[in-house]
Amino acid sequence: MLAKRIMHECVKKLLGTVENSEEVEIESLCQVLKTVGQLLGTQKACVHMDVYFTHMKELAKSLNVSSSMQFVLQDLIELCSHKWEKAAAEKESFNRQISMSCSGSRRSDNLNQEHGPDGWVVAGGNFLPRVPPKASDLSIFLTSTASMLGSKEAEVGW
Repeated sequence: MLAKRIMHECVKKLLGTVENSEEVEIESLCQVLKTVGQLLGTQKACVHMDVYFTHMKELAKSLNVSSSMQFVLQDLIELCSHKWEKAAAEKESFNRQISMSCSGSRRSDNLNQEHGPDGWVVAGGNFLPRVPPKASDLSIFLTSTASMLGSKEAEVGW
């Protein structure tokens, strides 16, 4: 395992190259911090970590950084803010992506659609789930047979 001091130097070097960034450097920086960020975030190194993440927050808002890399940076920032608990950060990331995809939609009138019990959008009015008939229920068969035979046979009871 590498010493924390060496890892801090790696992060500083990656942050230094990120200003004239290519996606590879940003991705490398984020991967390094995802891997060792929790170990580096000790009380001694708190000041350094604050500087790193302040810089990454600025990068995440920069127009020179692609949107995919902005998402990667934002995910890492959220992971750190949730004390490196992946589940909480993933939930927040998912909610952010959903809200961005809804707000980016050109058809905002679809936002108030009804959803079925399975979560899918239901087209056309109220959704009432269809209950399948029991195998022994022949009422559907009798009504369809009566309509095929005509009204006189149906009256006789065919």
